[in-house]
Order: sequence, then structure tokens, then C-alpha cells
Amino acid sequence: MEPSQSSTDRSFVEFMLASGRMLKLDRPTVSTAFVYFYKYQEFYRKCNAETQTTKVDDYTIATTCLHLACKNGEVPRKLREIINVAYWLVQGWEGGDPYLAIGDQYWIIKDSIMKTEMILLRVLGFSLQVDLPYTIIIQILQAMSAESERRVSKPDRRRSNADVFHAHPPNELSTTQLRVVAEFALCYASDAYASEDLVSSVSPSDLAAACVYLAMRCVKATPPKAFYEICRYESMRLPSNTRDTVVRLIGLVRQWRAPGLDHPPTLRTGGKLPDA
Repeated sequence: MEPSQSSTDRSFVEFMLASGRMLKLDRPTVSTAFVYFYKYQEFYRKCNAETQTTKVDDYTIATTCLHLACKNGEVPRKLREIINVAYWLVQGWEGGDPYLAIGDQYWIIKDSIMKTEMILLRVLGFSLQVDLPYTIIIQILQAMSAESERRVSKPDRRRSNADVFHAHPPNELSTTQLRVVAEFALCYASDAYASEDLVSSVSPSDLAAACVYLAMRCVKATPPKAFYEICRYESMRLPSNTRDTVVRLIGLVRQWRAPGLDHPPTLRTGGKLPDA
């Protein structure tokens, strides 16, 4: 599946994001595909440095990664659907039939993906499980919500009855704020997988904490004490590695920002980014 023009690394990222949207894949499945793709790229760079190695076409690898991620995540998508989407994105469609007819070209592409899948499985060591930050983000926010409810249920007796029933403790996020923070944080985590350097150098737990912190800053909420306690930070300050991850996230989002728009890239979330 050769592209009609030369492509950059960003083109492959855009290709995988667009494929995920057209196939209606969830965030974990697309992120898993990105991890597979990056692992293959790392494998090729290492092997090519030692000896000349024939590289599989990047679009074929990217399509195979999506196919394998769907199978691993038990997200049923027919290989024909994935091939149609990939072919449409690579070759373009100018008013003709959006589906690739079952013929010689279709069977060549399908056979190429099946062979590439075996190569990819060997590169991955047949280990398809990928640790992602999404579950950790939900756990952090659920723990913050539980801590907030606990403090609300034990109000300060010096406060009036009206304060008891209508006010949140200082720095505590309301349920509405937590929902917005959750959506932002999950989107930032998804956006992070557009950067190979970021996801390969940051653990899922650190990435989750950075996404939640950045999301709270974006809605102009002060991170509560519970956030630092849940993340097991020693003080009410971000450690240097998490702060560095936040700065890198901001840089990534600004790099991918759509021209003329004031929101992050995937360009799915809203809100103005804070300064690094």
C-alpha cells in the first residue's frame, strides 16, 4: 500500500488517528496500535544499525498494528473494513466507490497484511498486553471523588447550615468539575500516543498523573491535597519527572493544534492550555 507522495512521521500518526476515528475504535485500542507501531520502528532502527534490514512499508505496518490491536482488545472489526479505510486514506477517494473491489489488488494487500502480522508478532515477542494510563486516570479521579465526598460528609461545625449543604471544602472539585477533568485527562492521554518519545520514556502511572494535573489546570481548578496523596507525592508539589511530562504534553498539544483554533489537537478537547 504505497502512498502517492512522500510521507513524514506525522503523516503516519495522522493516518492511524484517522483510521481509528473511521473505524470507531476506542482510545485504548488506538493507543495499543501506536505502541505496536513504535515497537516495530524501534526494532527496525536497531536491526538496521547492525545490518541492512528490509523495512516493511509503514502504512502496511500501521494498518497491521490496528488490525492486531483490534484482535487483542476484542474489538470486532473485519479485516476488509480495515483495508477499505486504509486504502481510502492512502489513495484518496474522488467521488468513486469508497470500497476497494475484491480483486487482485485487494488480495495482494490482504496477503501483505497477513504476512506482516506474523512479522509483527515476532517483533513483539508474542506479548500483546500493553499497559495504558486510562484505567489509572479513572482510579485517580474516583479516589479524589471519594475523598471529596468524605470531607463533605464531615463538615466543620463552625460553618453555617447553608455552607454545609451548598459548599465544597476549599480546593475540592465538584462532581461536574471532575467529569470535565476526566474527559480532558483521557483526551490528553490519547494525544500523548502521537509522540513516540513521550510514551516510550514515561510510565503509564506518571503519564496518568500528568494528564489529570494538566486537565485540572485547564479548567482553572487547584489540584486538591487528595491528588498528591493518591499519587503518593511527598509534598504538595509535582516531582520533577511529572512536571517535565506536563511540559512535554503542553508542547505536544500546541504542536498539533489546528490552525485558528484554541483547543488541543485531537483535537477533541476544549479549554485553554496553561503556561508551562
